[in-house]
This record gives sequence, structure tokens and C-alpha cells, in this order.
Amino acid sequence: MFPWGPLVLVCASAWAQDVPALGVVPRLAHAQAQLAFARESRRAMIGLAGAARERARAAAVSAYRAVGEYFPASGSSAAEAAFRAGELLRAGGQGGAAAREFGRAARQACAPALAARARLEAGHICRRDGRPVEALVIYGALALDARTPRRERSLGTLWSGRVLADAGQPAAARTLWERLSQGAVDPLHRVRAFDDWGLSLVEEGDLEAAAGVLDRCRRDLGERAGELTDLGGRVRRALERMRLVTRLARGVRERRGPPPPPRLRNSREGATVAGQRPIPK
Repeated sequence: MFPWGPLVLVCASAWAQDVPALGVVPRLAHAQAQLAFARESRRAMIGLAGAARERARAAAVSAYRAVGEYFPASGSSAAEAAFRAGELLRAGGQGGAAAREFGRAARQACAPALAARARLEAGHICRRDGRPVEALVIYGALALDARTPRRERSLGTLWSGRVLADAGQPAAARTLWERLSQGAVDPLHRVRAFDDWGLSLVEEGDLEAAAGVLDRCRRDLGERAGELTDLGGRVRRALERMRLVTRLARGVRERRGPPPPPRLRNSREGATVAGQRPIPK
């Protein structure tokens, strides 16, 4: 099992930062009304551009932050507000501030599914910003949190593997992907795990092992893909769109090398080119 513990301790304080000062936001009667006010503030951005849009964005962020500031015990309302503030900040290019808002949403135990989404978003920001250790801490903590729904825990494992592979630890990544390919409750996550697992093998030149992973994926998920249901259709499409299929085919072509040039052949009628009639004497 991958040693998550030390990494978690390294960055455990990353989400313990204070909320920046609020703008001028009126305090309403209860959390639901405060959240509704924040939603209206966000809708006010529609149709705006440039500096006007950024001012409206800042006002909407302040309105969402006010929910947690004025009503810290509001639970799911505070979680949603922090998550929406994070979305706005991320869209505005403020990754660090967005990650802090997602971190606040993630600490709301009363909204486990939203908290898990917030963790993923924070991890994605760290990964894109070139901070793999922090990203791995967030993804790994999500994967190991027993309070989190299993579907979201699977996503934490999937992205942990990708960070490890990018950091030069493909063997550790493949261990996670192989486990997920068998244990994920969502068949689409199983397809993604098989895909990443096989691609990692192709990158190392082990085409035979990669082909084995692809065959195993098709066998394990073939029955589910054959179901005449919405999920069955999505699994079929996921199998058809696997990056491993095209990457493996390209790897086989590259190994074989370019095709030989056309050969000149001799005959009694004279020299011929393959596919052409004899040259008359």
C-alpha cells in the first residue's frame, strides 16, 4: 500500500488559512436567504465583460463567503457557498484563493459528496500549478477517507495514480490503477483505471503487457457493456474511446517500422515493377 501518511502530514496545514476580508455584504435573516442572495450576485455576471465582469465576480465571491462568515454552523449551505466561491475564483484565474475555498467546502462533513468534489477541485488546482506533493496529499486523503462515498474515493485513487506516474513513479501508479480496475463501484472508473494502467505500460515499451490489460478490460466489462441500459451504453462508449486502443496500435506500427519500398522483379519478358505489366522488348 502506498505510504500516504507522511505526505498528509507535510501539507496538512495547506487548508488552514484565514478567509480574506469580506466586501460590503448585507447580513440577512438566515443562511438560506444569504445563499439565495449570493446566487443572485452570481447571476448578475451574465452578459458582462472585462472590468465590469471582474467587479461582479468579486462581489459574488464576497456574497458567497458571507454565508460561511455570518452563518458558520449552517452546514450544507456553508459548504455550497464555499464551493461556488471556489468555482468563481478558479474561473477568474485565482487558483490559490480557489483552493482555499474548496478546502473550506471539503471540511463540511455534513455534505460528503460536495466535500469530495471540493477536494478533487483543490487537488486539480495543485496539480495544474506544478505542486504534485500537495495534489497527492489531497487526492490520497480523499481515497482513504471512509466517510466519503466510494465513487468519489475511486476518483481520488485514479488521480493519485496520475500524479505518481507524472512524478516518475509508474510502478506505484500501476498498483493503484490495477486495484481500482477491480474494486471501483462505478464501471466507468474501472475503464479509466484500465486505460491509464495500459497507457503506462505502452510508455515503457511493454506492448504485450499493455495488450493484456486491454484484453482483460474488455473481458471484465463486456457483460456490463452489453446491457441495454443507459449505463451499459456509456460503458460501451467508454471502451470504444479508450486512449489505449489507438496508442497501442501506434506502438505496434512503430515497432514494425516503415513498410519496405516496392521491389523490382525480373521475368522472361524483361524487368517489371510489382503490380505492372512486363516492359516490352
